[in-house]
Amino acid sequence: MPVSLEADFAGVRWSKLLINASFSGKSAVLGCTFGEAAKDRRSRAYVQRIIKERIDAARAEGVRITPAQGKDIVKLLDYHGPVKRAISSFIIPIAINGAMAEPQVRRTDALQQTRREHPPWHRAGTLRAGVGEHRTV
Repeated sequence: MPVSLEADFAGVRWSKLLINASFSGKSAVLGCTFGEAAKDRRSRAYVQRIIKERIDAARAEGVRITPAQGKDIVKLLDYHGPVKRAISSFIIPIAINGAMAEPQVRRTDALQQTRREHPPWHRAGTLRAGVGEHRTV
């Protein structure tokens, strides 16, 4: 496998942060894949706000977010008005498919770890009532 060194390490880190901050939390909370988080309209609205916040934060810090898998995330997903915001929302599922390997099956590591450590949380009809307590609904 070929390896290349990236000259703009800060931009690469921000690119990774943008993807992880946008999709990992949604995947964990909803118990879904990154692709499912991008496809669902309501979930995508939250993902879009997080993406916008990360882009604005990077810009404020003077950091240029580098392309992910050859896709310029900022150019595709940043917006300043309602039309570009609607286009950005439409593009998110397409962009995540292009920027990430297997988003339809990828789940956040936090969700996978939670399922290994606390399987009753994810059993049908079970709610977590408190630390160490589980209540059947």
